[in-house]
Amino acid sequence: MSNFNWAILAPGHIANNFIQDLSHVDDANVIAVASRSLDRAKAFADQYAIPTAVGSYEELLKIPDIDCVYVASPHVFHFEHTMMCLEAGLHVLCEKPFAMDSEEVDQMIQKAKENDVFLMEAMWTRFFPWTEQVLQKIEDGAIGDILSLQADFGFHADYNPEGRVFNKILGGGALLDIGIYPVFAALLFLGYPDEVTAKGEIGPTGVDHEVDIRFSYKNGGVANLRATLIEDTMNECIIKGTKGRIEVDPRFHQSKGYRIFKDNSEQQIDCGFEGKGFRWEIAHVQQCIKSGLKESPLMTFEFSSQLIQILDWVRQEIGLSYP
Repeated sequence: MSNFNWAILAPGHIANNFIQDLSHVDDANVIAVASRSLDRAKAFADQYAIPTAVGSYEELLKIPDIDCVYVASPHVFHFEHTMMCLEAGLHVLCEKPFAMDSEEVDQMIQKAKENDVFLMEAMWTRFFPWTEQVLQKIEDGAIGDILSLQADFGFHADYNPEGRVFNKILGGGALLDIGIYPVFAALLFLGYPDEVTAKGEIGPTGVDHEVDIRFSYKNGGVANLRATLIEDTMNECIIKGTKGRIEVDPRFHQSKGYRIFKDNSEQQIDCGFEGKGFRWEIAHVQQCIKSGLKESPLMTFEFSSQLIQILDWVRQEIGLSYP
C-alpha cells in the first residue's frame, strides 16, 4: 500500500480539523467526501483538493479504493452511518462517542467482526504523547498507588435550542459531547468503576447542561468528574497517588504535557504538539489497517464498550434519555 486513501463522511467542523492534520501523516490522502448536500460536499472538496464529492452517503459506499472512512457526523447518526460502511466492507474510524448507547455499540462491533473489517472509536486523546507517557508512569508506580482522579471539561456554550449542542433530537448535552473526556480519563487511568453516582441539570430542551460524576472503587479509589456547558472550567486532569501526583496541562483532552509532583519537587514534561492534534490517531489507524489488524490494540472494543456502558450508567442516574 502506497498512499492511504481516506474518505470523509459528513464534512463538518471536526472533519475540517481532521483533514488538515493529514498533511502531518506519511502517505495519508483523501480521495472522497460525502454529504447530504452535494453543494456542501463540492465546497469541501474544492477547499481541500479532493477528487470526488458526492451528495449522499450511499454513493460514497460505491467509490473504489477507499482504505478507511472517517465518520464525522453528529453522534446521533454514528450508528446508522458506521453500520452502512461496515456492511459495505469498509474500514471505519468513527468519531466519539461511538454511538448513543451500549446496544448500538455492541451491534457495530459485532458487524465489524462479521465482515472482518477494522473499526475504532475516534477518541483522539488516547493517542496524544502525554496520554501514553502518563499511563506508563502510573503503571511503573511513579506516584505510588492511585488514590484519586479529578477531571473536568466545561465552557460557556452559546444557547441555541435548535443547535447540535442543546438539541435532544441530535443527541445534545454535556455528557456525550464533552463529559466523555473526563469519563475516558478515569476509565483509562483507574479502570472500570465499581460504583457510579451522578447528578445533573436538565435544561428546557431536555438535555443535560451540566453533570457531576463520582466513580468509586473497592480499593478506596475515587474519581470526581465534571462536565458543563454553562461555565468555563479549568479543563484539568489531576491524578493523585500515595507518593505524589500528576497534573496534566490544561486543556487536558488535547494537552502538550504534564507535571509530576513528588518528593517536594516538580518536574515539567513537554510532549509536543503538531497541527490540530489528530495526527497520532490518524497514523495509528493507518498502521493498524496496513498491518491487517481489525481492532486497535490501544482503543480496543472492550474499552469502547466499557466507556459507553458508563455513559449509559450516568444517563440513568441523572434521568437523561433520547428519542
